[in-house]
Amino acid sequence: MKTTDTQRAEFTPHASACGLARGQSRRHKRGTSVVEMAIVLPLLLTLLFAIGEFGILFTQYQTLVNAAREGARTGVLFRGTSCAAATVKSQIATTVTDYMVGTGIQTGTLTTTSSGECAGSGTQLVVHTAVPYTFAALPGLTGMQSNITLSARSTMRNE
Repeated sequence: MKTTDTQRAEFTPHASACGLARGQSRRHKRGTSVVEMAIVLPLLLTLLFAIGEFGILFTQYQTLVNAAREGARTGVLFRGTSCAAATVKSQIATTVTDYMVGTGIQTGTLTTTSSGECAGSGTQLVVHTAVPYTFAALPGLTGMQSNITLSARSTMRNE
């Protein structure tokens, strides 16, 4: 079946139906999508990198919280009357470091402090851990601060 020019004209929308002034065609609007993409793409990439970066940051924070909890659990175990506070502090720091190493997080700048070791049954032991976090992609894209310190604190009652 052959189509004539009049039949083809029925199926092709008129330029004014597309919002174009008489005499303009779609060919003149072809570059607008490239310009729009050039404007929107940096925003989309920044959002994508921010989601990934904050996901990694939150994972490391949760790991640090769990490490502090494990350290506090090590510190509150019943040791009897022969408890040495320096030894318990060392055990707490070792537990926290081992937990962090097991998850693949750098521990070279990890700090762990504790208080209340060997203080007696019912007293509180507090473990505080901190590690710096360096943003990988966002500072270059947004100009924000490149380092922050993640810190966690766990409090448990001595047994």
